Amino acid sequence: MIIFIMNKATQQEELDALRSIFDETSLEINDECDEGSLLVDIKLPENFSIQHHTDKQEQIRQVHYVPPIYLRFQYLSTYPSDSPPNVKIECIWLNDEQ
Repeated sequence: MIIFIMNKATQQEELDALRSIFDETSLEINDECDEGSLLVDIKLPENFSIQHHTDKQEQIRQVHYVPPIYLRFQYLSTYPSDSPPNVKIECIWLNDEQ
């Protein structure tokens, strides 16, 4: 029981640290479930381009914007004493393998 209380206190300290670093437009925390998500905007350099290969030719495309990446996390009751948090990266332009 003492470890659970210590874990909970450490988790709360980490959530408070995240709140002090990120604003509410980037960070969403659900204190009741000990979970949250961080929105990461991708800032591309000027004149950013990608190469796209088709069966017949190679094309170069200028890219000005890509959708953000979401870092979703959930603390388990055994974190940090015995286990890491669950972390998942979500983005429409990355597949599960990437």
